[in-house]
Amino acid sequence: RRIEWWLGPASPPAPEGLVPDETPLLTGMTCAGPPPQVPGVEVRHAGVAEVAEVEHAVWGGEASPPREEHPTIHHFAAEIDGRIAGIGRAVDFDAGVALMGGAVLPELRGRGAYRALVRARWDHAVARGTPLLVVQAGAMSAPVLGRLGFVPHATLKLYVDRL
Repeated sequence: RRIEWWLGPASPPAPEGLVPDETPLLTGMTCAGPPPQVPGVEVRHAGVAEVAEVEHAVWGGEASPPREEHPTIHHFAAEIDGRIAGIGRAVDFDAGVALMGGAVLPELRGRGAYRALVRARWDHAVARGTPLLVVQAGAMSAPVLGRLGFVPHATLKLYVDRL
């Protein structure tokens, strides 16, 4: 029902008829060094049903959980006190790993789940021999990622064409 357009710094102006997305800006960032460990938060691989449950709880109807497992897409769950607090997705690329979605339940935010999910995806990147994380960060995650060692490179403007 919609087509998203992501325009970088060298992009031409948005085509006529497009409107700014609900999240109008993302910050392209990279991390080439290990983010800190997070004590007290356990991280494990997550199944697609767990991802769907957390994404729906956090984003409601905007959730776009995976329908099946894929060899280049990996999901992680952060647990606090035996309960899933959040999930994070990693997508393997030739030279690094992209962080493509992270969500933490509102009532469990501020306890390290997001930071632990970033560290788990770093460990995954190192284990596969590509110690580099890339992300297009929104307003909530960009400041946290900056404190974890991510460097901003560009601002992306997001537009949408509603069909």
